[in-house]
Formats: sequence, C-alpha cells, structure tokens
Amino acid sequence: MYAPDWDLPHHPGPEDSWQESDCYWWFDKALGIGGWHRIGQYENQALGQSSIFLYEIGGSRFLDRSVAVPGAECRRTATGQNVGRSAVECLAPQIMRYRYVSDRASVDLQFAESFYEPRDWMIGGRHEKALATETGHLEVGGRIRGKVQIGNREAEVDALAHRDRSWGPRNLHGLDVLWFCNGTAGPDLSWTVMDVRLSSGHKRTVGFIARGKQTEDINRVEVNVITAADAITPLRGFVTLASASGAIDLDIHTNQGFMQRIAPGPFIVIDQSSRVFVDGREGFADFGVVQNALHGEHLPETEAEVRLTCVVDGTSTFQSHAKAIAPGLRAIWDT
Repeated sequence: MYAPDWDLPHHPGPEDSWQESDCYWWFDKALGIGGWHRIGQYENQALGQSSIFLYEIGGSRFLDRSVAVPGAECRRTATGQNVGRSAVECLAPQIMRYRYVSDRASVDLQFAESFYEPRDWMIGGRHEKALATETGHLEVGGRIRGKVQIGNREAEVDALAHRDRSWGPRNLHGLDVLWFCNGTAGPDLSWTVMDVRLSSGHKRTVGFIARGKQTEDINRVEVNVITAADAITPLRGFVTLASASGAIDLDIHTNQGFMQRIAPGPFIVIDQSSRVFVDGREGFADFGVVQNALHGEHLPETEAEVRLTCVVDGTSTFQSHAKAIAPGLRAIWDT
C-alpha cells in the first residue's frame, strides 16, 4: 500500500549501486507537445543523472542527456533532490514538482492529479528479481500541468502523464532484452508493464492495469513492433495486456523518441512518446525498447545511422514517423 514517504528521499543503503530516481512521461494532445524527464543519483558514488527530452509536433525537439553529473552539482533535501539543471520536490503526498532550466529549454511542472493510488509494479514487491534488488518502486498515471519552453515556444500544458520513483540497489548486469509501456487513456483506464530478460535465462514480466481506482496485476502480455528501416526506431506497437478482469489491446503510434545508453554493457534504449488507441479512446503512452541484437558492441550514435529517433543532444527538428511508413501500409497506419 502507498505510504507518503514513498515520495520522499530515502536513507541510502551501503551498496555502491544504491540509487534513487524520479521519472515522468507526458503528452498534451491539444498543444502537440510532449516530453520525458529523469532525475536520479547514485548517492554512494557521488554521481547524478539527469536526462530530459521535449518535442513539439511539427516544430522543434530538445535533448539533454547529462548522465554523469558530478556530486558537487547534486544535493538531496528532506523533500527532493537537485541534479545539475534538474530538480524534483515533493510538495505533499502524491504531489510532485519537476523543474529543468537551460538557455534552450525549460520545464516547471506539477503532477498533482493521480488517477488511482500509486503502487508497486506487482503487489507484494514481486518485481524485485526483475530489477535486481531494488528496495522500492512506485508507478501511477494521472495529469501533469505547468510551463514548458522549447526554443522560442512557451506553453502552459495540461497533459496526460505517468510517473515513477525507485530507490535501492540497481544492478543491470546481464540485461539482454527490456521493453516497457506506461500510459493512460484518462481516469477510467491506465496501465504500466515491463518485460525483462537476462543473459542467465531469467525472464520476468511485471505490471498492472488500472480500471478507474481499481488495479490488477498483469498475467499475460503480447507485444509486436513495426520498426523503421534503421531497424531501431519503433514506428508502431501492438500490445495486449491481460489481467483477471480481461484484456486490453493497445495500438501505439509513435510521435517522437530519443536514444539513450544503459550502463553497464552495450545497451541502448529507444524511448518513444506516443499516441495510443484502446477501447475506442485515444490516450498517451510511452513505449520503450532496449536493443541488444546479437550482443553487439556497436552503439549507433549519429543521425546518419538513426534517421528518426533523436540521438544528438541539443535542439533539432521534429521528424514525422507517420511519413516513414511505406505508402502501401499507410492505410493500415491511419486505421
């Protein structure tokens, strides 16, 4: 069960890999603006991580992956943490404020409306083997509101969103495959799911479906992905999630995404902010895929290698994923 201290900084354990992080995803359909932001610290390594991705459909996109912020630029308080240009603060139970400031982009957002009570991926914390001994984890869908700047565009957003928090040791050694999908179609329907496969052969799928205020653990998952010609960028996803009360089918259409390394190991995650169609409704989803094909050592990092996904920090031009679909398949895309 959720407790207010879940949203507050925790006392670090002795492990070198002990970390605490906040992350949120969102999309304002009316404005065509979306984003992702993660703020975290490896307290015992005096190391911070701050990454943010913002985009405007038909306009600009912005990426800042500051994944090795020195401890001197980080601090923890009783209610939050600061990492470089990013900050997160718990204003009250279930009310979080997120900030980022640079000369090319900024956010000042509050997640103050949860559609259901925040909870772990699986009741009883049975996700732990999947995430290698994380102590605690929180997931919840809702709405986020506030100010966003991307280049010269400033806007007040009111967006569907999803947030999470995690704290404890995090060990990603042996990660072969990872995909996840967080999202919501509004107060009546939300979901989160993560599928992990390790080189040891261990496989774990965790998550839940929220129907109104009631949540149920997921007991079956099916996923298929259409990629661009770069064999990296997801263009569309078809995901079925089932729980005790029945299944939902998610039809995911990518808006825009970015690439980020996952250390240790030669892993990249493609994180896609997307529209989703489910049960006759349109909502928001974040769809992420970790690529480690053939355990390869080469990690694509240039726009020449990855045509649609944002792979370069700074400001760039929005890339239409819908136009990447071959003409013969566009009728399927538009259905």
